[in-house]
Amino acid sequence: MSAAIPEWLFDRAGFRYLLRPARLADAECLAQLDAVVFTSEAWSTDIFARSIGSAHERYLLLELPGDEERVAGFVGVSLTPPEADLLAIVIASDLRERGLGRGMLAAAEGLAGQHRCRQLFLEVRASNTAALNLYRGAGYETLGQRERYYHNPPEAAVVMRKLLRVE
Repeated sequence: MSAAIPEWLFDRAGFRYLLRPARLADAECLAQLDAVVFTSEAWSTDIFARSIGSAHERYLLLELPGDEERVAGFVGVSLTPPEADLLAIVIASDLRERGLGRGMLAAAEGLAGQHRCRQLFLEVRASNTAALNLYRGAGYETLGQRERYYHNPPEAAVVMRKLLRVE
């Protein structure tokens, strides 16, 4: 059976974060956070708005309650059963290494499972050792590489997959 999507995530220090579905009004905020993390390959507000409005894509927003509902991160998943693709996990730079990525990845897997997806695919920069360690630790297997997948700077993507339990 697929895991339920939690409403709250807790970091290693015990701080609580709200995890909720993104709304169209969140597109600009997602684009701003994406631009800080992905700089030259960030998506625009218009791309996020279309993606949030898509029938096949879902975004979960991570908020830090009490801090003017500060957006701490987001995760996006493209759902095309029986497969799903992890579009991105983005966490604000000052909130990294607190265990939030693992929780957001688990939420993405739960979302994919709820939509009867049996496997979740992703691409990650070959140099992103933190993300590679996260995915390997969560049971993802490496399928291969896509050379020159990323452009600024040019770099290969490692293609990974995890088989999901669906009942």
